[in-house]
Amino acid sequence: MDKFAGFNWPKRPWTLPYGSFESRAEALRKPKVWQNLYVNPSYTGFPWADPWLPVLEWSYADTFLRGGKRAYRADDWSGTEFRGIVLVLPNRRGFLAGYTDDVWARVDYDIYDDRRDAAVCADQMAMCACEREIEYQAQLAFEEEEIRRLEQEEREEDETQEL
Repeated sequence: MDKFAGFNWPKRPWTLPYGSFESRAEALRKPKVWQNLYVNPSYTGFPWADPWLPVLEWSYADTFLRGGKRAYRADDWSGTEFRGIVLVLPNRRGFLAGYTDDVWARVDYDIYDDRRDAAVCADQMAMCACEREIEYQAQLAFEEEEIRRLEQEEREEDETQEL
Protein backbone atom coordinates (compact mmCIF):
# COMPACT_ATOMS: atom_id res chain seq x y z
CA MET A 1 0.00 0.00 0.00
CA ASP A 2 1.23 3.42 -0.91
CA LYS A 3 0.41 6.54 1.04
CA PHE A 4 -1.15 9.48 -0.71
CA ALA A 5 -2.38 12.59 1.13
CA GLY A 6 -2.31 10.64 4.40
CA PHE A 7 -4.54 7.82 3.08
CA ASN A 8 -3.64 4.25 2.30
CA TRP A 9 -3.97 3.91 -1.46
CA PRO A 10 -4.11 0.51 -3.19
CA LYS A 11 -1.39 -0.35 -5.68
CA ARG A 12 -4.02 -1.04 -8.33
CA PRO A 13 -6.60 1.77 -8.24
CA TRP A 14 -8.59 0.14 -11.07
CA THR A 15 -9.79 -2.46 -8.54
CA LEU A 16 -11.84 0.19 -6.77
CA PRO A 17 -15.61 -0.07 -7.33
CA TYR A 18 -17.01 2.07 -10.13
CA GLY A 19 -19.73 4.68 -9.76
CA SER A 20 -20.82 7.12 -7.13
CA PHE A 21 -21.45 6.12 -3.54
CA GLU A 22 -25.23 6.29 -4.06
CA SER A 23 -25.17 4.01 -7.11
CA ARG A 24 -22.99 1.45 -5.28
CA ALA A 25 -25.29 1.54 -2.23
CA GLU A 26 -28.35 1.10 -4.50
CA ALA A 27 -26.71 -1.90 -6.19
CA LEU A 28 -26.21 -3.52 -2.77
CA ARG A 29 -29.88 -3.00 -1.86
CA LYS A 30 -31.17 -4.67 -5.03
CA PRO A 31 -31.96 -8.39 -4.73
CA LYS A 32 -29.43 -10.73 -6.25
CA VAL A 33 -30.35 -13.47 -8.71
CA TRP A 34 -28.72 -16.88 -8.49
CA GLN A 35 -29.56 -19.54 -11.08
CA ASN A 36 -32.94 -18.03 -12.00
CA LEU A 37 -34.13 -17.86 -8.39
CA TYR A 38 -35.07 -14.76 -6.46
CA VAL A 39 -32.68 -14.56 -3.54
CA ASN A 40 -33.06 -12.31 -0.56
CA PRO A 41 -29.64 -10.80 0.15
CA SER A 42 -29.76 -11.91 3.81
CA TYR A 43 -30.58 -15.62 3.29
CA THR A 44 -31.42 -18.13 0.59
CA GLY A 45 -33.75 -21.09 0.45
CA PHE A 46 -33.70 -24.03 -1.93
CA PRO A 47 -35.23 -27.49 -2.34
CA TRP A 48 -33.09 -29.99 -0.45
CA ALA A 49 -33.00 -32.58 -3.26
CA ASP A 50 -32.41 -29.97 -5.97
CA PRO A 51 -29.71 -30.75 -8.57
CA TRP A 52 -28.75 -27.04 -8.40
CA LEU A 53 -27.84 -27.38 -4.75
CA PRO A 54 -24.60 -25.54 -4.05
CA VAL A 55 -21.74 -28.02 -3.99
CA LEU A 56 -20.58 -27.42 -0.44
CA GLU A 57 -19.58 -29.85 2.24
CA TRP A 58 -22.29 -29.92 4.90
CA SER A 59 -23.24 -31.72 8.07
CA TYR A 60 -26.00 -31.55 10.64
CA ALA A 61 -25.40 -29.02 13.41
CA ASP A 62 -25.99 -31.56 16.16
CA THR A 63 -22.72 -33.34 15.27
CA PHE A 64 -20.86 -30.32 16.72
CA LEU A 65 -23.13 -29.86 19.73
CA ARG A 66 -23.41 -31.99 22.84
CA GLY A 67 -26.56 -33.93 23.50
CA GLY A 68 -26.98 -36.16 20.47
CA LYS A 69 -29.52 -35.64 17.72
CA ARG A 70 -31.41 -32.37 17.92
CA ALA A 71 -34.50 -32.40 15.75
CA TYR A 72 -37.54 -30.23 16.34
CA ARG A 73 -41.01 -31.49 15.35
CA ALA A 74 -43.92 -29.20 14.60
CA ASP A 75 -46.47 -32.00 15.06
CA ASP A 76 -46.64 -35.67 15.93
CA TRP A 77 -48.27 -37.02 12.79
CA SER A 78 -46.29 -35.64 9.80
CA GLY A 79 -42.80 -36.77 10.77
CA THR A 80 -41.27 -33.50 9.58
CA GLU A 81 -38.15 -32.67 11.55
CA PHE A 82 -36.37 -29.33 11.52
CA ARG A 83 -32.61 -29.77 11.89
CA GLY A 84 -29.78 -27.27 11.75
CA ILE A 85 -27.15 -27.65 9.04
CA VAL A 86 -23.62 -26.26 8.77
CA LEU A 87 -22.11 -25.71 5.32
CA VAL A 88 -18.36 -25.36 4.85
CA LEU A 89 -17.21 -22.71 2.39
CA PRO A 90 -14.58 -23.64 -0.21
CA ASN A 91 -10.98 -23.77 1.03
CA ARG A 92 -12.26 -23.76 4.63
CA ARG A 93 -12.79 -20.00 4.52
CA GLY A 94 -15.69 -20.12 6.93
CA PHE A 95 -18.99 -21.75 7.76
CA LEU A 96 -22.63 -20.99 6.94
CA ALA A 97 -25.56 -21.81 9.20
CA GLY A 98 -28.97 -22.96 8.07
CA TYR A 99 -31.74 -25.47 8.65
CA THR A 100 -33.66 -28.09 6.73
CA ASP A 101 -36.95 -29.93 7.06
CA ASP A 102 -35.79 -32.72 4.69
CA VAL A 103 -37.68 -31.08 1.81
CA TRP A 104 -36.59 -27.45 1.90
CA ALA A 105 -33.45 -25.81 3.22
CA ARG A 106 -32.67 -22.23 4.14
CA VAL A 107 -29.15 -20.88 4.60
CA ASP A 108 -28.14 -17.60 6.18
CA TYR A 109 -25.39 -15.59 4.48
CA ASP A 110 -23.57 -14.75 7.72
CA ILE A 111 -20.10 -16.30 7.68
CA TYR A 112 -18.77 -17.85 10.90
CA ASP A 113 -15.12 -18.54 11.75
CA ASP A 114 -15.92 -21.49 14.02
CA ARG A 115 -18.00 -24.61 13.32
CA ARG A 116 -19.49 -24.58 16.77
CA ASP A 117 -20.72 -20.98 16.46
CA ALA A 118 -22.34 -21.86 13.13
CA ALA A 119 -23.85 -25.00 14.69
CA VAL A 120 -25.38 -23.04 17.57
CA CYS A 121 -26.86 -20.51 15.15
CA ALA A 122 -28.15 -23.30 12.87
CA ASP A 123 -29.79 -25.07 15.81
CA GLN A 124 -31.49 -21.82 16.86
CA MET A 125 -32.65 -21.23 13.28
CA ALA A 126 -34.18 -24.72 13.19
CA MET A 127 -35.95 -24.14 16.50
CA CYS A 128 -37.34 -20.78 15.31
CA ALA A 129 -38.51 -22.35 12.03
CA CYS A 130 -40.27 -25.10 13.98
CA GLU A 131 -41.97 -22.52 16.22
CA ARG A 132 -43.12 -20.58 13.13
CA GLU A 133 -44.53 -23.80 11.66
CA ILE A 134 -46.41 -24.56 14.89
CA GLU A 135 -47.88 -21.03 14.91
CA TYR A 136 -48.82 -21.35 11.24
CA GLN A 137 -50.59 -24.67 11.81
CA ALA A 138 -52.46 -23.27 14.82
CA GLN A 139 -53.56 -20.22 12.79
CA LEU A 140 -54.65 -22.46 9.91
CA ALA A 141 -56.65 -24.70 12.25
CA PHE A 142 -58.32 -21.64 13.81
CA GLU A 143 -59.27 -20.25 10.40
CA GLU A 144 -60.69 -23.61 9.26
CA GLU A 145 -62.72 -23.91 12.46
CA GLU A 146 -64.00 -20.36 12.02
CA ILE A 147 -65.08 -21.11 8.43
CA ARG A 148 -66.90 -24.27 9.61
CA ARG A 149 -68.63 -22.32 12.38
CA LEU A 150 -69.79 -19.58 9.99
CA GLU A 151 -71.08 -22.15 7.48
CA GLN A 152 -72.98 -23.92 10.28
CA GLU A 153 -74.53 -20.61 11.39
CA GLU A 154 -75.58 -19.86 7.79
CA ARG A 155 -77.20 -23.30 7.47
CA GLU A 156 -79.09 -22.85 10.73
CA GLU A 157 -80.21 -19.37 9.64
CA ASP A 158 -81.44 -20.73 6.28
CA GLU A 159 -83.36 -23.51 8.06
CA THR A 160 -85.08 -21.04 10.37
CA GLN A 161 -86.05 -18.81 7.41
CA GLU A 162 -87.57 -21.78 5.55
CA LEU A 163 -89.88 -22.56 8.49
